[in-house]
Amino acid sequence: MVLLAFALTPALLGLFARIERRSAHPLIPLEFLTRRNFVFPLLIGFTLQFAYMGSFIISPLIMMGVFGLGQAATSMWTIARPISFSASSPVGGHLGSRLGERPMVIAGSILIFMAMTAFAAGADQESIALILVGLIFAGLGMGLAQPSLSTLVASAVSEHDHGIAVSTMSTTSGIGAVAGISILTALCADAETGSAFRDGYGLGALVAAVGVIASFGLRAVDYEKPADDSSEPFEEEGLVSVA
Repeated sequence: MVLLAFALTPALLGLFARIERRSAHPLIPLEFLTRRNFVFPLLIGFTLQFAYMGSFIISPLIMMGVFGLGQAATSMWTIARPISFSASSPVGGHLGSRLGERPMVIAGSILIFMAMTAFAAGADQESIALILVGLIFAGLGMGLAQPSLSTLVASAVSEHDHGIAVSTMSTTSGIGAVAGISILTALCADAETGSAFRDGYGLGALVAAVGVIASFGLRAVDYEKPADDSSEPFEEEGLVSVA
């Protein structure tokens, strides 16, 4: 069923676009999909959540299955991620308002990619210290990136459409989290060696790398211009519009 759903995705997306074009009140105005600071945050949110949540679910599995830790010890190790996220999130929001949202998203994306590589190296070398480094980097990276991603996607539309933008961001990020959890768990649920977990974390790193690349395509927010004017359409750079 999962493979069938993936196979049907292009056709279903095409059908969705066709219905949206004909609707007087579309769920997502397709014109938004020509705006760089609307589309790229959605892509980045998907990829970062894929890696972030997928790695968080399989990390306790490697700790118990490969390192032989008990439930209490595993909980103590994995708490490093929510602590680092809680500490960095307000910092990311503050720095985003002072330095700009784009640098925060770039920094956060790179940290999550580095977290995935630390996880993969830790699994390959069976080093719990590297797993801890990965947990900390993942929390720091998401804390820096998440506030600015929400700001960027909201700034790409008019104030009247903020609800559409933020809910779309939440949905795509949620899909990324579910995909990461499902796919990485499927790869690693029955794993008994570090190499199997290495491959799962490696896939997370590959997906996170897409987010890093996309983050460099973001535009700085110009708060002096209305959202409809400041959002650069893809057509200006030779990219195809979906509207």
